[in-house]
Amino acid sequence: MRYLFTFLLFAYCLSLAAFAQSQTVEKIDPPNWWAGMTVNPVRVLVRGTNLGGIVSTNSPALRASNPKASANGHYLFFDLMIAKNARPGKYKISVGTAPSRATFDFEILPRASRAGRYQGYTTDDVIYFLMPDRFADGDPSNNDPPKSKGLYDRSKTRRYHGGDLQGVIDKLPYLKALGVTA
Repeated sequence: MRYLFTFLLFAYCLSLAAFAQSQTVEKIDPPNWWAGMTVNPVRVLVRGTNLGGIVSTNSPALRASNPKASANGHYLFFDLMIAKNARPGKYKISVGTAPSRATFDFEILPRASRAGRYQGYTTDDVIYFLMPDRFADGDPSNNDPPKSKGLYDRSKTRRYHGGDLQGVIDKLPYLKALGVTA
């Protein structure tokens, strides 16, 4: 009886250890890429738990290499080489070593046609360069953030002046009235 109890306790501890080492994937960045892009390889960041080990794919169109995991196992970077002839679709990528591999989908999207979609800048554009901190203060609650307390002072040139993106959004009608296009 004592040996049975010892065996069961050992089996239970072993299963807990295996469960604790299982790898999970919570987020992938970027979650997809486009076929035929010139940026190759793509650096992929995986966020999860117990990440590390081998990164493999289910297709010769994708090749993973150079995996680097953070010391706590919450982040894993790897390079993903996408073949020029890779077809749009979902591909499986596995992270880790058996038996606790985590698998996720990585999608290759068709590249959009550029015809008629992208104009670019022309000589007719009016470009308005602004520094948000100096332009307009749309949210006074963020003027003196806790991370840099005491650096908000509009009277000093090298201090925060309180401008923010909300200030830029609030002034869009003004910019439009000036004729700004970019």
